[in-house]
Amino acid sequence: YAAYYLARAAVRSGTKVTVITSDLGGRLPARERMEEMEIVRVHTYKRHWARHTLGELAIFYWAARRWFSAEKHVDRPDYLLAHFTLPAGALARAWARYFGVPFGVVLHGSDVPGYQPDRFGWIYPLITRSVRRVWRDARPTFAVSTALRDLALGSWPGGNVQVVPNGVDTTFFCPASEPRPSSTGLRIVVVAQLIPRKGIDLLLEALSQISGTAQFHLEIYGIGPSLTALEEQARRVGLAEHGAFRGLATREHLAQAFRQSD
Repeated sequence: YAAYYLARAAVRSGTKVTVITSDLGGRLPARERMEEMEIVRVHTYKRHWARHTLGELAIFYWAARRWFSAEKHVDRPDYLLAHFTLPAGALARAWARYFGVPFGVVLHGSDVPGYQPDRFGWIYPLITRSVRRVWRDARPTFAVSTALRDLALGSWPGGNVQVVPNGVDTTFFCPASEPRPSSTGLRIVVVAQLIPRKGIDLLLEALSQISGTAQFHLEIYGIGPSLTALEEQARRVGLAEHGAFRGLATREHLAQAFRQSD
């Protein structure tokens, strides 16, 4: 939702915003009006809801280029902001040059060489030059954390990367008005992709050490390739009765789950 909140804030400041994104393999409508934003979704292939392969990213890149070539009536923007260096940053760079306008790029993780060596280690050396080209031409290049900025500078020595952390809508995601009663035990809520880097296996192992002495309830929201292994681990360490894997949920449901948690 980082892109959504930035776009919404721009609209509320009086800026006309068009968001160009993927239709997630036909799961979402091609066009939609949302809070005064025009949402355009390019049709592309995508197998999983919340996870991309390199092939799917490449397909989106070429689908977006074809969409741009076909949309002769696209209004000239004042500024382009891309999320992730590839493919969105490369697209923004090309379109910015066509229109003669500036563009910026937000680094989120996997688009920075070295961030996911287990998945993309072989491809990072091949794309580093293209990545640096996008960063060099962007005005500016943002990273969502200082650690990510430092990692990016390892591939772009002497470069300029500004840090702007992802924001939180504190009017929507806010604490409950009253604290939860301690007699009900600890309530833990996790929202994450179910992948090794998130360390959910470590959380399950830690909780298994206190499951016989402490009262707690665990809810894990998210999907990913680690789901089966995590479910098996939870059963193996005796946590099945303490909680459940909830899959995907709406923003409204997650906000309520957070408010009801410790």
